[in-house]
Amino acid sequence: MRSRTATLLSYCLIGFVCLCLYFISDVTTVIRNQPRHLTPAMFARSYPNVTASEIERFFAAKEKQYHTRRMDIKHICETMDLGFDNNLVLKRSNIVYDAPDKVSYCMIPKVASSTWCNHFIDLGNPPAEVRKKFEMGLQILAKDLFPKPPLEELVSSVDQTVSIAIVRHPFARLASVYYQKFVDLGAWYKAWVEANQRIIELYRIDKSNPSNISTPDEFIRFVTDNNKEKKGWVDQHWKAQSMHCPFCNLNFTVYARMEELNEDTLYFALKSKLENRLNLPQAKNPTSKSEYEFWSQVQVSSIVDVIEPYRTDMMMFGYSAKQYLRDLGVNVDEAQISL
Repeated sequence: MRSRTATLLSYCLIGFVCLCLYFISDVTTVIRNQPRHLTPAMFARSYPNVTASEIERFFAAKEKQYHTRRMDIKHICETMDLGFDNNLVLKRSNIVYDAPDKVSYCMIPKVASSTWCNHFIDLGNPPAEVRKKFEMGLQILAKDLFPKPPLEELVSSVDQTVSIAIVRHPFARLASVYYQKFVDLGAWYKAWVEANQRIIELYRIDKSNPSNISTPDEFIRFVTDNNKEKKGWVDQHWKAQSMHCPFCNLNFTVYARMEELNEDTLYFALKSKLENRLNLPQAKNPTSKSEYEFWSQVQVSSIVDVIEPYRTDMMMFGYSAKQYLRDLGVNVDEAQISL
């Protein structure tokens, strides 16, 4: 009797285990077949191992984001005194225009411009000796390969392309300019050596400092005064981004940000169907120096003053000086900072 009971219990136990395994397998299959909910950043990391439906959701998310940015910019253009002539910005803008591939790009120095000019050079496919000759002048070569349309045709021409403009926080851009031009090149390249000398002559308070490189605070005070003196039409590397690209005249397809550039680049490549011709992972002249290191050496009074020439950029593109410094961990009296 005990043997029959034990056998029956064994069969029941085996049946129970099999039933559990069946349900576990079924649930696993259901979970496996459920669509992934990828954020745009996750999609960019997962690509090309993505599905058609995931591509559709990625497009929808990015296009909603670009629409919001477009409307924010339009509001600023219509309601804010920008302090400059939009038509002059249109005339002076550096638009790289590739008619055969139906793509265009508005170039802003120190905002991934080397990387993106290299993308367009790849599309132009010039001879190796030409690429070698312009190795240090990618921006010049890109504009030579794909010149800007005549002014009277510019708006309509760009409207017919997949177009991109890339921005970054103005403070991050200033730090990048300082380290690349005034520190890395400022010790040997004649133009930047002379720029350092002028800044030191005008702004160095501590005469015992023997360095031939201007300090971050000296540089920021120079940039502020330079913008005031020339009403914003300053050197291209620290001219406001809103004065580089005609945001009030053109409707770009992609309103990219450096902080999200991988996903914005991928959207551009997929939208234009050029993903197989663009070397997507590349990054030219990345900034490696610490932004914290830079801004922690700038006096609060200098920070307050340098906001003004970049106020339109911050308003137009949704950036905040307070939040930027807070995120870096730079200790400042936020009550003194207006944005």
